[in-house]
Amino acid sequence: MKKVKNKRIGPVLQVMTVFPLVLCAVLVYIFGSISFKKTIYKEVEKELKNVSQVVTLTDSVLYPGTYHLEETDNGGYALYKGDRDITGMNEIVDAVKERTGLEVTLVYGDTRILTTITDKSGNRIVGSGIPDSLVNEIKNSAEPVFYKRVYIGTKSYFACYDPIAKAQDDTTVAIAVAKPCDKVDRSVEQSLIPFIYADLIAVVVAVVIMFLYTGRLSNFIGKLRVFLMEIAEGNFSAKLDSTVLEREDEFGDIGRSAVRMRTSLKTLIENDALTGLLNRRSGENRLKQLMVGKKAGGSSFCVSMCDIDFFKSINDTYGHDAGDEILKTVGRLMSETMHNIGFASRFGGEEFLLVFDKADIKTAYATLVGFQERLRNTVVKRNEDEIRVTISIGLVEGNSDDSDALLKSADDKLYLAKNSGRDRIVT
Repeated sequence: MKKVKNKRIGPVLQVMTVFPLVLCAVLVYIFGSISFKKTIYKEVEKELKNVSQVVTLTDSVLYPGTYHLEETDNGGYALYKGDRDITGMNEIVDAVKERTGLEVTLVYGDTRILTTITDKSGNRIVGSGIPDSLVNEIKNSAEPVFYKRVYIGTKSYFACYDPIAKAQDDTTVAIAVAKPCDKVDRSVEQSLIPFIYADLIAVVVAVVIMFLYTGRLSNFIGKLRVFLMEIAEGNFSAKLDSTVLEREDEFGDIGRSAVRMRTSLKTLIENDALTGLLNRRSGENRLKQLMVGKKAGGSSFCVSMCDIDFFKSINDTYGHDAGDEILKTVGRLMSETMHNIGFASRFGGEEFLLVFDKADIKTAYATLVGFQERLRNTVVKRNEDEIRVTISIGLVEGNSDDSDALLKSADDKLYLAKNSGRDRIVT
């Protein structure tokens, strides 16, 4: 069989299956992490709002009254809650930070009055301002306002500004609770690590399984390919690996169909369509193969040429349909006669080749005598007609290395049988 470069489909299948799988895993991780972050941010927002409400409640209980500014003796201002100066009273905000780890600030208008946030030197950033955009948004909101990114100095915070009251001068007073973004981000990253490992393990396992499966699939496809190529080269004795035939899926169905196709093609190419016997080409090839084997083994065999007597007159008298029926009948009897002792081939028209690969000349002669007797006693009915035929046979022993010479010798004996009265065997 001609060798061709084996372009394996396995790597293509593996890339086509693994790439979408990896892409899907990446997308799952991306969207999963985004969803997880949103959930965490919602929890942070909820936490900050709850803490701001606790601070507001505590402030209301400890320091009842309304907020207002009063000028101090040194020309500055102090923030009062009722009749109590709360400027610099950081006990509440410090206690909350100690318990929760959150930064707490009391904002009056746009200025931080109380706060737990410190600068690089460790000093509270009391008196520092907040952006006008935040001031306006807080002022116009009746509910706590949550921000995912608020920069205080160079550090970013999640922050909740809760407008808790209006001062006597209609200035908005708010409680701001903040949590450093880097702390939340680290928490998110640490929480995602198990998810990443699980995702990677799932992908690796799926990829390994996919590689194994596509590798086996490629192997099955390769076996089918080799089998079909051998059939295309005319090797009808090619066998398909049993592992393909044993599969219960589509590949097994394809394999079994390919075997049936091989059988059908073999019959179509090697057999005579009318009689079912080997055709001339196949008969000659089988004879040549037999001669090679017999020469190596040193055993003998026999060859006979047969011709139906007066076949032309049968066609002329009863028609070609009747002639075809005679050929079918002769072919059937020959096939039965040669079973397990050789093979029969339609050589052309009403001429046949019989090869005995398991009989000597004496046994072959006796077998042919019996065949002739069966043929004489066989009646082919055609409408109201009963047709009987005889056959002339030339028989020779396989004592030549040349198949053409052997066939000519058998044909010469057939010629003698035809010219000496027909319905006889000449050896």
